[in-house]
Amino acid sequence: MSQIALFYAARDGRRKIIDYLVSKGANPDHKDKNGQTPLYYASREGHLEAVQRLVELGANVNNTDVFNQTALFYAAKTGKFEVCQFLVSKGVNPAHQDEKKQTALYFARRSKNKQLIDYLQALTTGAKKEKAKEKEKEPEKEKEKEPVKIAEKKEEPAKTKPLPVQETAAAPEKNKKKKKEKQEPKFTYRLMRKDESGKENEMSVEEFEKFKKDYPKVAALLMNPEKINTMMEEGEKKDSWEKVAKKILSTLWKMRGAYIFFEPVDPKKLKIEDYFDIIKNPMDFGTIKVTFLLDPLAL
Repeated sequence: MSQIALFYAARDGRRKIIDYLVSKGANPDHKDKNGQTPLYYASREGHLEAVQRLVELGANVNNTDVFNQTALFYAAKTGKFEVCQFLVSKGVNPAHQDEKKQTALYFARRSKNKQLIDYLQALTTGAKKEKAKEKEKEPEKEKEKEPVKIAEKKEEPAKTKPLPVQETAAAPEKNKKKKKEKQEPKFTYRLMRKDESGKENEMSVEEFEKFKKDYPKVAALLMNPEKINTMMEEGEKKDSWEKVAKKILSTLWKMRGAYIFFEPVDPKKLKIEDYFDIIKNPMDFGTIKVTFLLDPLAL
């Protein structure tokens, strides 16, 4: 994960530990493999004091991760109103769009925190109005810069009658085709896959045919993307699997003796040298929690 101890102190809101680690040389803007800094973790968990302290220590509030998202997105995802308010006051753009053209408001709506939704809605609407006003002013400024030209009299050429245009049967058909092309937007999608080394390659027709046989339901959704929107609308009416998974993880975290699984197993320390021979895919609660919040489908 390329994380240092400061990430965990920020995640748990340990302000004194944050101060201590930074005093010993920890960088408040250290980035993990996803381009995220400790500020993201403190923001997501809603630790306002930790967020404020990290900013005081020099954390960049406008840092963007690999998804082109700022810490504001993660505070909005979990409905942390006070943290969002603070980040905006420090210069984070509430109208900033990620790689999918989504703003923090989109994630705030999923959190269902009405106070936060209203707050970001007002800021986003205000930002759009300001941009529109600036665009209106631009032509006026350009006109002011242009020198005044004195009109010169020119002799008008002799008017000629336009030649009659012969309409053909093919002309209406061409016009219809042009109208259809304007009405129907064209999008190009490429289906990518990752190989064993982690590199992304475009899926060939043969590979997609095999994919359809192995995963018919997923292939059906890819071929009919409008069904995905319907499924998402239906899913919003019920508790999503993500919420259920979070509840289960939260319950397990609080169970007696669960602290043993808060961090990765150290085979040497616990004297279980064959641990990795038996457990092929080890994953402690801490790693599960972080991975789930960053990319639920990776679990």
